[in-house]
Amino acid sequence: MTERGLVVLKEIYLLLTDTHSLLSRFIKLFNRQKFNHISVSLDEDLAELYSFGRKKPTNPFNGGFINEDVTTPFYRNADCKIYRCEVTDDQYASLIKAIAAFQSEQDAYHYNLLGLATAFFGIDWNRKHHYFCSEFVSCVLHAGTILESEEPDSLTRPQDIIQHLAVHPVYEGILGEYPGIGVHRLMLKHTLEHTVI
Repeated sequence: MTERGLVVLKEIYLLLTDTHSLLSRFIKLFNRQKFNHISVSLDEDLAELYSFGRKKPTNPFNGGFINEDVTTPFYRNADCKIYRCEVTDDQYASLIKAIAAFQSEQDAYHYNLLGLATAFFGIDWNRKHHYFCSEFVSCVLHAGTILESEEPDSLTRPQDIIQHLAVHPVYEGILGEYPGIGVHRLMLKHTLEHTVI
């Protein structure tokens, strides 16, 4: 948390990733960008990290709203860029409220795979309860009055969000080597994965 004049600012984090998955490579054919997945985090160690993606790492066809766990093998080996963005208390509260609305009905939401194709052709298609990652992040950032871009959520790419915000680069490299995750979280995850019950 930082102070600027009398306004106390909070921090949120934006995570761009390339997991090298088949879906990531498919999206790259359309997007022509290295990083094709974006998530928004409410904390520096990425514990409260939200996006739209696969609900189970082994099943790319079951997607929707997720609280991503960057300590799993699926994310640990991903290439990433992490950015910090300062927001006001009101913006932070509005962002939390927007995310909570998705969380409260998460079973109703699905990954918007068809929307990726229409976005490539510049077609603004708002499918009810369907989002892809940058569409979701754009939506909640707009709800928090953090993102002021006039681009429709359904046409927003990860790099568009970064370009329209006053962000500060935090880290670039292998996600599992990001110091902000915290050694204690990785050690706990490793212990739980290898515990025999």
